Parts: sequence; C-alpha cells; structure tokens
Amino acid sequence: MPAVVGAAMVWSGFNGWGPAAMSLGTLILLASFLFIRNGIGLLITAAAVLAAVMLVLFVPPEFTGHVMIVLGLALLVAAVRDLGKLATVHLRRRDRLATSDAYLLSRATRIPAAVWIVLFAVVVGAAWWFAWQPMSQVLAAGLPPQWQGAPLHAPGGTPA
Repeated sequence: MPAVVGAAMVWSGFNGWGPAAMSLGTLILLASFLFIRNGIGLLITAAAVLAAVMLVLFVPPEFTGHVMIVLGLALLVAAVRDLGKLATVHLRRRDRLATSDAYLLSRATRIPAAVWIVLFAVVVGAAWWFAWQPMSQVLAAGLPPQWQGAPLHAPGGTPA
C-alpha cells in the first residue's frame, strides 16, 4: 500500500536513513525488471533505477533524505486520493464496482466491502500519523521561541 511505503520513506528521510532506503528501493526496482512486459515500462524503470543510483552515489546523504521525504509525502497524498476514488466507486459509480479492490476482496473473503474500505482508511490514517511524528518535531523546532505554544491571534481577534 502506497501509504505505508510513503510513511516509511518519510521516517527514513527524517532519521538519517534516506540513502539506505533509496538503496533498498533501487534493489526492489531492479527485481521488478522480471515482471515488466513492455518497452515503456522498461524504460521508465531503468530511468528510475539510474536516478536512484546517482542520488545514492553522488549526492550528499542529507539531500537524499530530503528526496525521500518528498517522495514519501507524494505517496501519502496519493493514498488519500486513491481512498477517495475507492469511496467514489462504491458511492457514485457503481458501474465500475468490479474494478474496486474492496469489492474484489469482499467477493474473495465474504467480508463486506465497507469493512475493507474502513480498514484501508485506518491504514492510511495510521501511515499519516506515523509520518507526522518526525515532521511535527522538525516543525516545532523550527518555530521561534515566542511562537511555540502561543496562539496565532490575541484574544481580541487581532493578530498578535
């Protein structure tokens, strides 16, 4: 699930493991060559492998960590978007129901699709919570001391 991978990428970027995570991702991409069945897929995957190798070998580790954070956040946002698309299929576009992961899982397991959607939402929410932990520490440390814990507006409603 993209949300779990994205959260792991954000965590690794914030905790100094960006190059290691990028290396692991590169190995996974290399293994995916076994499953690619078209030229465009092969070209895109080769470009991604090349870019990842160049980042790991020739770029400072801090920058690689930042790249991991950005890519992880992109996956987290995509997971929320996909969750919304899944809900839309079940609520408004029932003619596309056969393409829904929740529907297919409900057919295979006899657990209702709504339960699968809730479980997907829990996983996405937990991934965002996990990714937010290091982000919140960095954001809190970056605020000036007079702003930490202070309200944004004075009680009268005017800016402080």
